[in-house]
Amino acid sequence: MKRFAFFCLIYLTVSALGINGQELLKHDSIGDFVEWKHKKRQSKALGDTLYYEDFGSGGPSSNQLPLGWTRQNWAGNSNDWIWTTSFLGGQYSQNVGSLNSTTGSNGFLSLPSDLYNTPAMMFVNMDAAVSSPPIPIPQKGAWLLQFQQANRFCCSGGDSALVAEVSTDGQQWTSFDATFNRGINFATPNAMLAEINVSSVLSFQDTAYIRFRQTGPSHYYWMVDDVALVEGPTNAFQLNDLTLQFSDTFSVNPIYTQVPLSMVDSFSVSAIFENVGSFSQSGFRVDYRIYQDSSLNGGVGNGLVFSDSILYAQAVSPFFIDTVIFDSPKFKPSQTGFYRCEVSLSSDSVNQYSQFSRKSQSFIVSDSIIARDWGIYNGGISAHLGFSSPVYDSNKIAVLFNAGPIFQQIKALRFFVHNSTVSVGARVRPMLWEFDFDVNNFNNSFRLKAQDTAAITITSAMLDSWIHLPFDADPNLSDLTLTPGKQYLMGWEQVSGAPKEFTVARDYGMEAISPPISNFVFVNDQNPSWGWITQVPAVRAVVETAIVNLAEGIGKTAWQVIPNPNQGVFTLKLGEVNAYQLLELRDLKGQLIRQAKLNGNQIHHLDFSDLESGIYLISLFGETNRETQKLIVY
Repeated sequence: MKRFAFFCLIYLTVSALGINGQELLKHDSIGDFVEWKHKKRQSKALGDTLYYEDFGSGGPSSNQLPLGWTRQNWAGNSNDWIWTTSFLGGQYSQNVGSLNSTTGSNGFLSLPSDLYNTPAMMFVNMDAAVSSPPIPIPQKGAWLLQFQQANRFCCSGGDSALVAEVSTDGQQWTSFDATFNRGINFATPNAMLAEINVSSVLSFQDTAYIRFRQTGPSHYYWMVDDVALVEGPTNAFQLNDLTLQFSDTFSVNPIYTQVPLSMVDSFSVSAIFENVGSFSQSGFRVDYRIYQDSSLNGGVGNGLVFSDSILYAQAVSPFFIDTVIFDSPKFKPSQTGFYRCEVSLSSDSVNQYSQFSRKSQSFIVSDSIIARDWGIYNGGISAHLGFSSPVYDSNKIAVLFNAGPIFQQIKALRFFVHNSTVSVGARVRPMLWEFDFDVNNFNNSFRLKAQDTAAITITSAMLDSWIHLPFDADPNLSDLTLTPGKQYLMGWEQVSGAPKEFTVARDYGMEAISPPISNFVFVNDQNPSWGWITQVPAVRAVVETAIVNLAEGIGKTAWQVIPNPNQGVFTLKLGEVNAYQLLELRDLKGQLIRQAKLNGNQIHHLDFSDLESGIYLISLFGETNRETQKLIVY
């Protein structure tokens, strides 16, 4: 069944961490990662420029704004937007330089928040805006707001931190994220061309107001120039989001970049699309495809392995947003390899935004690795995270994952060590927790299952590389089995080495799609507690199939299953004639699936091709013995 849902944006806020801005400024790194999200585009204008302001008429004393533009300040101080021709930096942004916009030399708007907090022991957050006069506009169906900017902000974030706002009356404003999903401390290029589709507000209106507002961050800067309203597209539709749901069992379900074949289950795909043009679209279609691009060893893949589509019966009206969920039939990989999920849009019209009508997401079906990071790192993350009371030993970070449909055992964890020398000398050990979300007491959500009995010391040779930490857990104290239907956390604890601090690589790209409440930190300060974080650390697990709930284990056998793995059709070769009289096939829960008598021959050809893909236990019974092997069906 394919399901539709009108788009609803829900913000979830949990205030669990007391982050000190100054420390965070010192520890986080700067990058240029951009993830385009809802209603944000960087592209060539499709129509005429109907309003333009280059801010060449302000000044000269930084107190004047261009004619009709006004400033607002809700913080009750003098930390206002200004007009300037040069960059005004503070203690953390001295070397940024003036806005490199098209007309930057004749002036631009600036909110120098870093300057306003230099020097300062107590940082003051901004709550300031600058607004245009009323702008007469022709009644057009589609509108784009364009401007050139440079910004970097800290130390609070979210879609409401830096916003461009549009109004038709100067009273009711609609906000659009001007960070373009950049996180705290991530600078834009200087200058960045920003483009936002504001048709939902200005369509067939005769007056427009524009406002730039910063709310919350105390640092660093925001510079804006060359603001324009441009006629937007008529036939244009785009994909705003694409999400692979590897599970829908829990309230929070992590998104994987690697998942073992034995743990992967059938998954669904959801896509949010939007008609951003001023014309309705007929013959609107959403296509969904899965490709196996290659095998794990780089061999040729099977190409297209799954497809589904939706054809809208009704016309899709302008500015309509909808969510399509492909969940019946679901796709379940039967082989390891490199896979790619692709969703594309089409209609009876030529799409003027064709470059935005297709999205894809890649993932790996591995043999034994669980991963939630892309492997593209920029910066690091540690459990300290800039807390006001520096503590290191006994700090922990944990990453959420779901157990698969069969029993597994976790064998080791892998960490990509950040290239900072602050890690050298820190001692860490791998940890495993069972997670059961407790709304009333968050700290009760974590139950320790396993930890290594010995720690490893980080050396300089380990920097900027993966390290492998096997579990050498005491079986009397630790349980390494992953039970189907449960959620777990993989991570580490720093056991000693302070003031050195174990820091792993951070995957900013994965943070854009990682669900909230799926990464956690424990800080051993004066009030030790768990909290959730948005950062995604480079942590991976190595698992293998576990044999549980059996009276007898699996030992060495005198017979062979050829081939194994197989598709349910195989040959059973016995080492000795008449050694076994009965065959039983069970699943990993111990349930009997098949039973057959053996006729005394050495070779038996068996056809179990009706079995679902998975791992089974095949047992042979003799007069005095029983022997069991794994049977893998794909």
